[in-house]
Amino acid sequence: MGSPKRQTFGYRTVPVYNETSEWVPSFGLMMLTGLKTINGKAIRNIGKPSTLLGLTQNAAICMVNGPIAIPPGGYGQGSQDWPLQVLHETGDGVVAGASAGPVADSWAISAGGHAFTWQGVDPTNAYQGEDTHDLGLVTTSATVNLVGFSTIEDHPGQGKLFTVNAGVWDPVAHEWGYNDTIEFEAVDNRAGVPNPEFPATGLGIWRPSVEHGTIIEILDLDCNGSKEEPI
Repeated sequence: MGSPKRQTFGYRTVPVYNETSEWVPSFGLMMLTGLKTINGKAIRNIGKPSTLLGLTQNAAICMVNGPIAIPPGGYGQGSQDWPLQVLHETGDGVVAGASAGPVADSWAISAGGHAFTWQGVDPTNAYQGEDTHDLGLVTTSATVNLVGFSTIEDHPGQGKLFTVNAGVWDPVAHEWGYNDTIEFEAVDNRAGVPNPEFPATGLGIWRPSVEHGTIIEILDLDCNGSKEEPI
């Protein structure tokens, strides 16, 4: 009763509503944004992957469209019945077994993310010969959602929120890049470690926050600034 059913596509699907002003392409990656009720049935609202999704790589709010494109303000079918066929950016060098994930403002996944494990280009690829996208198979990844960051103010001490710039992984240079327009709150709950002044870089993990939605819990911090008393 109301549960997803296995369709002729070969995987289970659920009804979705396209909240965007764009067509969702066949096999496009969609982002869950909420639920609506129509005739007593729950319908998933979907949007285009956001900057936040591109950073957090949260596969739990990702869905994949089926072979039928969904019009703006229209209804379609989405799935989380991994592994699934999904659009992938052509030419980014990803190989079978490598990580890939959502990209901000794109219906396709790409190398540099880690929400999914790329299984390879589908040999029946409907997009073969198309310049920008491959159609391949992915499954969810067990990779921890780590994020690089850089501080933009002095460390305030243990357990206190402060603002950082979230990093974006560069799969070509194999390093974190930092965008001063992408700001998040971070918290350092570690004890007995150096309390660095600005600037410093580090690694953290995404955590939910009632007040801020998503924050970064600091796991490691490089003391590029002056070394202060332990926190």
